[in-house]
Formats: sequence, structure tokens, C-alpha cells
Amino acid sequence: MKKIYRFLRLSSSDKTLFMKAFFLLFLMKFGLWCLPFQSLLEFQKKMENSKMISGQENYNQNSPQCQFAIGRCVKAVNWSTQYMPGGAKCLARALTTQILLRRRGYPSELRIGVKKGLGNQLEAHAWVELNHQVIIGQVSELQSFIPFSSLATAEQFR
Repeated sequence: MKKIYRFLRLSSSDKTLFMKAFFLLFLMKFGLWCLPFQSLLEFQKKMENSKMISGQENYNQNSPQCQFAIGRCVKAVNWSTQYMPGGAKCLARALTTQILLRRRGYPSELRIGVKKGLGNQLEAHAWVELNHQVIIGQVSELQSFIPFSSLATAEQFR
């Protein structure tokens, strides 16, 4: 009941952003379950470009306005994760955040890394960076993950 009350107290723009984030998170979570990853990336690109806002090439990431916009997107994804049945893994959250940021003209980059965990088990983690700063997906041992080369770079060689 508290979550519903918190939602009702949001501004209309925050409600709209939350609903968009929730819907995109659901699509990414479902897509990871039933689509090949390359197909999901192509779908993500279509979602990013559907309402792309241009003119952010010269944005100042440290400006209060930019920090506020980025923070709202991250907050919407984090909050949507709490409402998502079964939650959402880091990759679905990163893909969703990237869509929201790129729709607003922020050139974020999806990063996926791996490391050896306990018992030599391979562990993977996904996060989003903007100007080499982690926007979502920060974990205490992030430096121990070895990131794959950029997915954008990899697409050029297909």
C-alpha cells in the first residue's frame, strides 16, 4: 500500500517517466528471456530512435540540469525494478536505462564485463557509462570485471 501511495504522490511527469521505465524494463526482461541477444540489441536501437531528442551533442554532464535528467532516468529504472514481478537483473536494467538516456540525447554506453567468482565460477555484470562514469550498475567490485569491447564497435565488424 505504501508503494501505491508513493506513486500517487509523484508529479505527473515522474509518473509518466516511471510508467515508461516500467514498460521498457518489462520489454527488456522479456526480450532477454525469449530473443537472441543481437535481436534484442536491434530492438533496443529501434526503441532508442523512436523518440530521439537531438541537440545534446554539446551537453555538460556536470551541469545541474543534466545531472537531474540523468538521475530521474536512473531513479525511474531503480523504482520500476522494485515493482517488477521477480525484479530485474543488471542487464535488463542497463538496457532500459540506456534507452531512456539515449532518447533524451545522452550518448550512454552499455558495458558488459566478466570475472572469475568463488569456485572459479564465471560471473557477468552489466552497467551503463556516460563519459566513462558509471550511471547505473555500480557495484563494489566493478573494477574486477573485465569489460568486453564496446558493443557499438563490435557491430561495425559484422
